[in-house]
Amino acid sequence: MNMTRRPLDTSVQAGQRLLAVRDVAVPLWRLPLLCRLLERRSVSMLQEFHLRAIDAGINSRSEIARLLTLPEPVVRLTLTEMHTSGTIHPMPNSSGSGTAYMLAPAGRELLRTWAQEVAVEKVIQFRIDAVTLRPTHQPKELLRTAREAELQNLLMMPATSESPPDFGQEDTNGFRRVYSQARGANAPALVSVIGVEGKYETQYLAATASLYESTDDGELSVRLSVDGRSSEVHDTAVLEHDLIRRMKVKSHVDQSRRRVDNLLGENAVDQRASDLEVASLLVQAQRLTTTDTSLSVKDEEQDPQVQRTEERLNSIGARRLAVSEQSSLWPGLLELARTSLVVVSDFLDGEFWENVLKPYVVASLDRGVGVTLVYRHARFWIDGHQEREPRVALSALLEQYAALSIQQLDRGGANSVVIDNELVVVSSAALLAAPERASNFADDRGTLIRGAQLLAEVLPRVKEIRQP
Repeated sequence: MNMTRRPLDTSVQAGQRLLAVRDVAVPLWRLPLLCRLLERRSVSMLQEFHLRAIDAGINSRSEIARLLTLPEPVVRLTLTEMHTSGTIHPMPNSSGSGTAYMLAPAGRELLRTWAQEVAVEKVIQFRIDAVTLRPTHQPKELLRTAREAELQNLLMMPATSESPPDFGQEDTNGFRRVYSQARGANAPALVSVIGVEGKYETQYLAATASLYESTDDGELSVRLSVDGRSSEVHDTAVLEHDLIRRMKVKSHVDQSRRRVDNLLGENAVDQRASDLEVASLLVQAQRLTTTDTSLSVKDEEQDPQVQRTEERLNSIGARRLAVSEQSSLWPGLLELARTSLVVVSDFLDGEFWENVLKPYVVASLDRGVGVTLVYRHARFWIDGHQEREPRVALSALLEQYAALSIQQLDRGGANSVVIDNELVVVSSAALLAAPERASNFADDRGTLIRGAQLLAEVLPRVKEIRQP
């Protein structure tokens, strides 16, 4: 089986190996904040007439009332409002016995634009990232309710605080940036945050988390990306708040490795090639096969090198697969099978079956390959309703292909694939479900077993799991 032409985890070269990728839900708090805004409002017709009169030199209350034929109390109220807003200012008239009104700079600006900025207080809903404890603006298509996150099997990231901080004026700059992103340049300007006004509700942000392990000391790290872009602010928060320990990531990784090693047996584990050796061969194979194809002579010279590298990889009796290899496992495995394919998986997911696995299984059945799917738990959705029994969901295929078999286990064990009794892959990740939708972090890298001696040891152990 040639598995060297898959996309590689290039981070291996930087002293990190990828162990798993998960679809995660980052908690968000939808928080109402009382804010002071500067709204731009058009001048009322009444104020416009007063401004024009004062600009024309008619600047006493009585003169304005006579010119506009308005009751003097109305003029008095209008002039008071304009004075309060800073568009006019009063001063003694020339006789010293009354008040005259003059245009302030803001009033002259109003004569030009016929609009003014007014300070108002409003409650605005902001979203606070419960991991970074910062305000955030995210596209609506990335937001999830708790129910939606559950249905999509998103791994819940823990909040770094039990409740939102008590935000106030000193936090205005951070909220101003997010406010501008959400409302656009034409929105009223955010002057300041006054404080929290009411209760918050929890939402979730769909993101991707990648679990890495240092090739030097084995230290684990988690890196998040949102909408395909890396998020250093999340990575820093995960580190600062020790979320890896809180999520018991190391415990889950160790447990996943023990499941695989217990099924393989001591001898196969001892003979498994080192991760560094395999990574080096994979990187070399990738480098040799991505040479500029316009250099045909050079390509021909490198073909023997590619062949030797692939022969070395294929001669290794036991080795771990890179996560990128395992993510593209199915096309290669199903195309390789000649007579039989047996898959044992903790979980059988209907969405994964329908969108990924089914076409390859049907193609294998059409070639005369016997396919056996063994699962412990399953979830199928048909017309929006959960169908728990895969035999019902796959009844049409079972009737059409006698070579297709579905079995259910009553106990757990490592996941495995057996091809023609000549090749075995053992993994902690459920092989009949999308690994990125697993409920915890783990070391998803399966172990590939080939060679008569190791297969003679491992095959009986794998088949034993399927015994009733």
